[in-house]
Amino acid sequence: MKKKNVAIIGAGGFLGLSISKALSRKGYKVYGLIRSRKSNNQDVYNNLKIKSIEVGNLEEVKKINLQGIKFDYIINLAARAHIRKKISKKGKNLVKTFTNIERNIVKNFDVENVKLIHLSSAKVKLKNSNLPISENEFLYINAKLESESIIRKNFNKYIILRPPLIYGPHVKANFLALIKAIDFGLPLPFSRTKNFRSYLYVENLVDLILKVIDENKFMNNYYYVCDGNAVSTKHLSDLIAKYLSKKPFYFNINNNILYFFAKIIQKQGLLNKVIGDFIVNNNKIKKDIGWSPKYNLKLGIKNTCFWYKTMVKMKS
Repeated sequence: MKKKNVAIIGAGGFLGLSISKALSRKGYKVYGLIRSRKSNNQDVYNNLKIKSIEVGNLEEVKKINLQGIKFDYIINLAARAHIRKKISKKGKNLVKTFTNIERNIVKNFDVENVKLIHLSSAKVKLKNSNLPISENEFLYINAKLESESIIRKNFNKYIILRPPLIYGPHVKANFLALIKAIDFGLPLPFSRTKNFRSYLYVENLVDLILKVIDENKFMNNYYYVCDGNAVSTKHLSDLIAKYLSKKPFYFNINNNILYFFAKIIQKQGLLNKVIGDFIVNNNKIKKDIGWSPKYNLKLGIKNTCFWYKTMVKMKS
């Protein structure tokens, strides 16, 4: 039986690494479309015999040399995780720039026949909420929704996934910063934090993607996905501390005081990510395609901390 060709756009990050490895081991012929072959994961791809195609900056609409390969599936992971630039008066133009990735996909792939898994963000639910969001977050949300719109208008078969923060081995940014803060014994203002936030373990995302492809569950719809029950930031920190064999150091401070100082330094959005509520559920995707998370938060944190202790700390 002929192997199916899968193009993973944005394969250079930690999500692309996990998904590429899983698909390759299941017998799919995986091609990683990456910005540059200087990716930290290039050696891993070579060992797994995963071919990489260097595509450069996809925020510029252009012709991409796909080497004559006919792809059966596309997994689009390429997007800005955050927008840190000052917007000024360029909001609409920046949204167009940030969604050129999807325009490149439409321009260069056989949209009538290829099947697409598009990774969006659960943050789009904030569009119609009463929660305070920064100007940059507003731009980010609009870009995500515009990307989804481009997918819906151009592809015959697709599924759009809207995850919250994704964590797991090789995670970076804020989640890794939290692990390091707990490992170093830094004081954290979570003593009275009673918020609820959803998360998604990377292996749950991998399991879902495999199910969609293996069982042809391209539903032409969007779905929120997560590990299951939402937890407080303190509970998350307690789990991390447990699997790092550390004692967390918490202190009491009124949330209003935190928000006051966050407003002064224009970090309200970051503070909301830490102590605010952000909850999604799997009800819709469970009903439509029968998927439930394979791994719980406890196991996901345990595996992430094991990676941190064996890989990150050894290098430092």
